[in-house]
Amino acid sequence: MTTTVIIAGMHRSGTSLCAALIQSMGVDIGTNLVGPSPSNPMGHFENEEFMVLNEDLLRAAGGSWCNPPSEQDIERAFQENLPRIRETIR
Repeated sequence: MTTTVIIAGMHRSGTSLCAALIQSMGVDIGTNLVGPSPSNPMGHFENEEFMVLNEDLLRAAGGSWCNPPSEQDIERAFQENLPRIRETIR
């Protein structure tokens, strides 16, 4: 059985640090990770597929990271994209 670990949080809240720590303990967080930037010189430790999925879900729900959609719109977008979500997790 495989266990899936999802780290969720707002930007600049320590999610990259948390992901880096989890990776250092041997958890496979993927290979297609967002690289370093001036604000995170060691890298973001974010899987690009999950990042794109998150942005697409927010957009499908009529929002963005700085303009969160309603809970009902998120639920609708979630249900409409459930096969893609499951495939990304796999």
